[in-house]
Amino acid sequence: MKTMSIFSRLMQESRRPRLACEVTSTAVVAARGGDEAGVIEAANPVELRPGVVAPGWKETNVLDGGGLTNAVRQALGGVGPGEKFVTLIVPDSVVRVLTLDFDTLPDREKDALPIVRFRLRKLLPFDADTAAISYQSSGSKGEVNVVAAAVPLTIRAEYEQAVRNAGYEPG
Repeated sequence: MKTMSIFSRLMQESRRPRLACEVTSTAVVAARGGDEAGVIEAANPVELRPGVVAPGWKETNVLDGGGLTNAVRQALGGVGPGEKFVTLIVPDSVVRVLTLDFDTLPDREKDALPIVRFRLRKLLPFDADTAAISYQSSGSKGEVNVVAAAVPLTIRAEYEQAVRNAGYEPG
């Protein structure tokens, strides 16, 4: 199952919460990672009624906030009662992922992020200045490769609000 491999990778990073929750147009899937990297102790899928979520980057995604909140609460409650922090995975169609090449890129994120954002302005189908951007770079001076992910802040906020309304803190 594709979702499980995503959760396995997330749980390998110790700084991440043990809980993860993925929202798709048809379901909310929650999982709890174990103490050992890559181990999933529990998973709980909850189907969504049609029309609760309409993933995309152009318009409102969460059409039924109460329906999504209830599904998130039910899914996470089945794997992590008492835990508060959760890694939120939004639908693929909400996020744009691009690769960028640079000759150089500052090491510090506060210096590099504006440069990455500037390059994304020409490539994204939405406003890069009002987007949440995450990136990872590799290489050295002369050739730096960047994988960048961007999502409109307003869209991300819709999903995060449903998680907060369910009693959890998304990250």
